[in-house]
Amino acid sequence: MTNFSDMLSKAKIMQEKMKEAQEQIKKIEVIGEAGGNLVQVILSGDYEIKSIKISDTAKKENQDIINDLIIAAYNNAKENLKKKIC
Repeated sequence: MTNFSDMLSKAKIMQEKMKEAQEQIKKIEVIGEAGGNLVQVILSGDYEIKSIKISDTAKKENQDIINDLIIAAYNNAKENLKKKIC
């Protein structure tokens, strides 16, 4: 019976460590850029967008181009996050 108790204790410890690691990952922030830094997206470790910065130059473009730049910056941030986490 003690083996089962030991396994439960180890599982609880592992669960706590995983929870702690997930909390640490949430604190990570990365920047994604597009269009030669015309658009920046800041992304948290849990893939939440923290901010989007659009340069004045980019704001002069039509809406479709701005949308594409935002998407590209997000995708760049996502790749940067994957590299940082792994």
